Parts: sequence; structure tokens; C-alpha cells
Amino acid sequence: MTIKTGVVTWSSQDPLTSVNLHPGLFLPKAVEIEVFNEPGVELQLEIDVIYDQVLRRYVATEVKARRKREGQEINSLSLRSVRIQEILRRGLSGVVRVESEDGEVMPFPLSPMRAAEIVALGPSNRETLLWIARVYRVAEVLNLRPAKEVQDQFGLKVSTAAVWIRRARDTGALTDG
Repeated sequence: MTIKTGVVTWSSQDPLTSVNLHPGLFLPKAVEIEVFNEPGVELQLEIDVIYDQVLRRYVATEVKARRKREGQEINSLSLRSVRIQEILRRGLSGVVRVESEDGEVMPFPLSPMRAAEIVALGPSNRETLLWIARVYRVAEVLNLRPAKEVQDQFGLKVSTAAVWIRRARDTGALTDG
């Protein structure tokens, strides 16, 4: 399977082309995703995606399907095999950009080593709580389960992840909206 994500030119400093989802967490407002060789899908797809401020997540605005070969048709059966939300999650996972307050761009999702460094700081550390909030917000935008994503990215137990998320909320690092 091949997913190619094209991002319309954007800058984290430009509110017309980017979304500041959380302090230091930036996403492009518009993304184009192309899908080739998706298992179980006999179509080539182009999906236009925008960040919807009301829904607070990415949504597909247009899906274009092309047949791959002569003798193939596009019908309800071939369209039924297209899992739009899954394609959006995979296609969008690489467009998240995290910038520190001094402008340094950091990789996201976190590397296991960076996640371990953050966990080692503990749940009372402001940087840890900001990272918990960032991972939580990205999971929401990608239509994932936020608490599960925090648990997985940081290697935490379910109860520990819940406590750290609650602490992030209590300190204001994670707010609603």
C-alpha cells in the first residue's frame, strides 16, 4: 500500500494556512492524500482534507476514485471497501509539526527514546504534561482514542495514563477546545 500526502504550502506562523492546535502543536489546514495499492481496494484515490474548526478534527471534503485498469468499473461494491477514516489517520500522521518555544521543530510521533525521556521527567513536570496534552490533541484530530494513544506513545499503564491526563487537565496543560 502506498499513501502519498501532499500538503499545500503552509507555515506554522501563518494562521491562514495552519492550525495552532495546542501550544507548540501545528497542523496544516488543508492536505491532499493520494492512495495507491491499498489492500482490498481496487481503486486509486485522491482525498482532499481540511481541518474543521467546529468538529475539531480533519474531515474529507472530496474523494476522487479512479479505476486502475481497463475492464474495471467504479461501483458501490468497490467504493464500500474504501475505509476513509483509516486512510486519513495514516495519511495525516506525518503532517503534525511540534515546535518548541524557541522555534525548534521536533519529530512527531515521538521516538521511543524521546518518549522515555519525557516519562522520566515524571507527571509533575510541565514539559511532560504539555506532551501528554499534545499527544491527546493529535489523537482527537486523527479520530483515534486519545487516552489509548497517550498510553501507547509513552508506554504507560491504563491507570497511569488516566492519572497523567487528569493531571494535565488540572494544571491547564490540557484544556477543552
